[in-house]
Amino acid sequence: DLSSHTAGEAGEAGEVEAVRYDKREGKWVQASAGSYALYKKSGQWQGVHDLSLVTPANANANADGAADGQGDGSPIPLADELSTKALAGRERFYPASYFKLYKRSPVQLPQHVLCSGNYFDRRWSGARRIKNVVMTLEWVPSLAKLTETSMPSQVLDEHQEHTLSTALELADLDGSGDLDVQELAALIRSATDIDMSVEAVHALITKAHSKGKGDKEKSSTALMKSEVKQLLASGMLSTLEQGRYTVAVSLAEAETLRRIIHVRAATGADSPLVDGADVALALRCTQAGNMVFDHAGSFKPGPTFQTETALQALRYLDCTMYYSDPQINWLLQALERTPRRKRRTFFQSVLGCRRRLARKWEETPLAKVFTMPDRFALLKQRSSSARVRAAIEAVGLALWDAFVKFDHSRTGLLRAPELYSMLLYLRVPALSPGDILDFCSGIGDAEGNVTYEAFVHAIVGTDADEEDEEEKGEGGAEEATDADALGDMPANAPKMDRIVSSTLVPPTGAEELSILREKRALAEAAEDEEDQAMEAAEEKRTRR
Repeated sequence: DLSSHTAGEAGEAGEVEAVRYDKREGKWVQASAGSYALYKKSGQWQGVHDLSLVTPANANANADGAADGQGDGSPIPLADELSTKALAGRERFYPASYFKLYKRSPVQLPQHVLCSGNYFDRRWSGARRIKNVVMTLEWVPSLAKLTETSMPSQVLDEHQEHTLSTALELADLDGSGDLDVQELAALIRSATDIDMSVEAVHALITKAHSKGKGDKEKSSTALMKSEVKQLLASGMLSTLEQGRYTVAVSLAEAETLRRIIHVRAATGADSPLVDGADVALALRCTQAGNMVFDHAGSFKPGPTFQTETALQALRYLDCTMYYSDPQINWLLQALERTPRRKRRTFFQSVLGCRRRLARKWEETPLAKVFTMPDRFALLKQRSSSARVRAAIEAVGLALWDAFVKFDHSRTGLLRAPELYSMLLYLRVPALSPGDILDFCSGIGDAEGNVTYEAFVHAIVGTDADEEDEEEKGEGGAEEATDADALGDMPANAPKMDRIVSSTLVPPTGAEELSILREKRALAEAAEDEEDQAMEAAEEKRTRR
């Protein structure tokens, strides 16, 4: 209890710059990093944990042995050199892409996502229980060096070219060959989960023209589909700031940093967090919606893309299984440099080192991350859903009528052939049998069967449901009884003993879809065997 010992007693211990009270020896001794201690500032003794944050000269000199230790779990001092990335050759923060279990392989995560050596020390050997990611540090070493940029351009492979071309074909609702402002705004929302105003879309089109990614002869009201493809692959929509990092820290580090923030604030409003440096930081809690608990140094939040990809990457590292639709999109972008199967293998190995209830990830939203290759696959699924909704509205069908009309088997489920016949009936373009299977697996169960609830969620979306509920609450009874509006659908599936539509549409391409599904199953089985052989070899190697 530091409050029970006065500054005078500390001074009598030898007038050292930093001291702590040793209960075993019954006297004040010179402090080392990682202990509760007193440090002297402006003649006043103040309490702080991890002394190296405020007295680098003394604490670092006394903590060399502990800081550079043998990976035995002893705390690694942060040092007041938070203003630099290279911290005297010791491991404080390292890229999250280097995080891996003993003799295991890592996954590729965004460069702006880091881990603290106190959260997980890479020098550890053997099996270790991994800490939960509860607190994160958003860290700007120098505000003066903070620069806004965008993700580097991505070279698309043949599969990505086809996927993106299909998505753009579906997004072109009027079939004009280009995307106007409204169509482009909807596509950008599907691709980034960010709403852009009409003015912002106009500015984006102009910017694309000025950078050579658009037709300079065209007006600022549309972009050709080939130009939109270049825009999506260019990284222009993914804004981030170089010099801003998000760090997974231990609870002890978060406690320390919060204490430092408050101690510094008590010395004066203009007192810098680190002397002689323009450091800015914020402590966020992943379990509270990424809420900022404390901040210092003129901190301002970073771009949405950077903040969200960092958060979802660390939640994935924390083995979280439940994500919203936008969060799945952010996570796919954070993991796009890592193959699907490697994502799954890494997740399962890390999950085995955590104290968690046994859950099957196959039954959670995380399954999409292990089945979809990249963000373009998700964009194609979302574009398909938007096109189906527009087509249903165009023919004047209520959504539950459309579902029952194509449920030829009367099972309350839409199978792939039935969904294929629906899309043909609605004249949805650019969909091959492979695209049908992708759409079914994206919105259906493990066997590709689509329930009514899943159909509503895919076509209307949760955001639309919430907006419709708000309109019902604000509007009158006449608005609430409009049975033709897509938003006013029953919450549960309609009873199958009541034929809503007098004409049922038979399924299409059952044999073709079955053959294609078998080919895919054989290819996946071969990949599974290869993965199992690799995992067995890696397991054998780790036991040596």
